[in-house]
Amino acid sequence: MSETGIDYAAAGIWERLRDLFETHAQPRATQRSWGRVECEPSWYWRPRPLPDFDAWFPVKGSGEIRIQGRTHRIDGATLYLLRPGDEVEARHDPRDPLTVIFVHFDFFRPGSRESVAVPPDCLPSRAIPLSDPARLDVQLTQVVRLLRSDVRLDRIEANHLLARVLIEAYYQDARNQGRDPSQRDPRIARVIEHVRTRPSQRLSLEEAARLAGLSPSYFSRAFSRQTGESFRRFQLQVRMERAHQLLQETGMSVGDVAAALGYGDLFLFSRQFRQVFGMPPSHARRL
Repeated sequence: MSETGIDYAAAGIWERLRDLFETHAQPRATQRSWGRVECEPSWYWRPRPLPDFDAWFPVKGSGEIRIQGRTHRIDGATLYLLRPGDEVEARHDPRDPLTVIFVHFDFFRPGSRESVAVPPDCLPSRAIPLSDPARLDVQLTQVVRLLRSDVRLDRIEANHLLARVLIEAYYQDARNQGRDPSQRDPRIARVIEHVRTRPSQRLSLEEAARLAGLSPSYFSRAFSRQTGESFRRFQLQVRMERAHQLLQETGMSVGDVAAALGYGDLFLFSRQFRQVFGMPPSHARRL
């Protein structure tokens, strides 16, 4: 069985994760436990099924951990993201004892203390080999230090840093599976930057393909594969986002904004604005 249900090759997967964690589920350390400890020579770990998530990172020593029936050799360069309900068993070599950083956490609805479930196909692998374990050592140690602090605001900083750790875990997991999220086709990126810089300019598919140095058919497929949407839809989204910004942040009328963005037909502008934001442009002025 695969360690993760995420298909990092799926169109729009990163947008799906972004929307999930921005609007539905924010990671926060729980009150259960956290720390950085040097395990005793006789140490042996076999907890009850976990009630929450646990970022478990052995930074030193040797041993093995068994998660959901699968055994992993502990090498000091792998982050284990254990999930609620996981059955875990770990032991180490008493001649080479483990030093472990661990942070229990869960996902909560933004602005509340209500925990929420994250779909299994939106969770990364349980075992994530790291390309830069020293960096994670520093980050998780800082999370633990902040959580131990008596300063109330330090806990907020700890949760922000924990979120950064988890984001990097997703990126590392994707890279381990041959899907580096930072590897964007520079030809497509050039067109995206062009459109975002000039939202009032309408490029045809042929013009955009020419800017990218690609054939229209190849550009269309590559753009959709990289962004998860068609080039036409992307242009419309960028144009409407600019319209929304102008309506909220300037004194321009709806007609002025439509004209500035190249619309000769106010009805078409209003219809497309409603299509993207679910409301007429006049309502955006009052938000």
